[in-house]
Amino acid sequence: MDGLALIVFVSGLTGVFAVMILLLLGISLSSKLAIWIENRGKENVPSSNG
Repeated sequence: MDGLALIVFVSGLTGVFAVMILLLLGISLSSKLAIWIENRGKENVPSSNG
């Protein structure tokens, strides 16, 4: 039973790390996409600031 407990423990840790990495990737990609869309919108509209 110790081997099974170890397997469950390791697979749980791996799942947590995988979810964390996926969340970090999603957040970074969405922020980059938002910045890209914002810059693209600024390029299309001439700025009156200066």
